[in-house]
Amino acid sequence: MSPPETIPSSKYNNVELVPWDPDSDAHAQRLYEQRVACTWDQDLIDEWKVKVREGNKFFYWIKLSDDLAGKDELLAKHIAKYPTEKEAIVDTATTLANSPRTPTLTTFIPIGHIALDLYPDRNTKFSLPQSTVWIKSLYISRTMQSGGFGRSAMYQIEHLATCPPLNATTMALDTSTKEYQTRPEYLAYHSALSGRKIEAKDFRSNEEWYVRQGYQAIARNERGYTWVDPKTGVEEVIPCVFLKKDIV
Repeated sequence: MSPPETIPSSKYNNVELVPWDPDSDAHAQRLYEQRVACTWDQDLIDEWKVKVREGNKFFYWIKLSDDLAGKDELLAKHIAKYPTEKEAIVDTATTLANSPRTPTLTTFIPIGHIALDLYPDRNTKFSLPQSTVWIKSLYISRTMQSGGFGRSAMYQIEHLATCPPLNATTMALDTSTKEYQTRPEYLAYHSALSGRKIEAKDFRSNEEWYVRQGYQAIARNERGYTWVDPKTGVEEVIPCVFLKKDIV
């Protein structure tokens, strides 16, 4: 029996999670397109396929709920910005966490994705229980950010992590620091990607967004990531913050 995929909620019900299929070329291509849009880690997809097959990474698409009001209009905006994503993909994953799964074979257009990862060495390094599971690779279409879809995906993934086989008691994650993301240079770049000017007073950093959901900073690394500007090819070292949240 495969792990659960949906956690019922009367509040966080505007998205659903669908397992990513590591053996599907269509799923791999769509993930590549979304990572390019995200500007991070598009070169790691083959590595992620291996981890998913081994049961060390749980990867999910984020899709709008079928009965969401305004769904068609939201998808139209998404496709207008990302025309290569106009074709629906099919739910074809036959395994989840090394357990057999019967795919629904339904079609859908994902608006993002999110993953759960196992990092026992990190847990030891940060004195976290070994029942800690890490949230990674959260991405929501830029046409739908600030619409509550990322928060709903977080609710779903946190609660799925508490179920077998993961049985998580603590969630952890890493992200760019508030100080980095509130620099004028970052705001200008983010504005260009979003297609609209973003003022500092209206901007909420990733770190602040996670803190509002109950996460607490446990460590920082001033050389956390090396990011390559997709337009210029210039490398930039980015500071990161590690956060955790007890959920059981």
